[in-house]
Amino acid sequence: MAIYNCAVRNSILLVEDDDNQREFLAGLLTDNGYLVRTAKNGTSAFKLIEKVTPDLVLLDLGLPDIKGKRFLPKLRKISRKSRLCF
Repeated sequence: MAIYNCAVRNSILLVEDDDNQREFLAGLLTDNGYLVRTAKNGTSAFKLIEKVTPDLVLLDLGLPDIKGKRFLPKLRKISRKSRLCF
């Protein structure tokens, strides 16, 4: 399956609590040339974002520790650069 560049530079943070989905999506994105970092929950995601700002955050809305509506305002406090898709 080919993924086409949708104005994303090259770094993606994939936030997904399901191990199988996270591994599958990370592999697919990596195979298509993206630099992918993964996080299992919102807490881990914010720790990564503080160290390395991704160009895009792919977010599972049903994370156990934070819901999507609460994630975006926190992300904006840390980084205005990252785009968010959920």
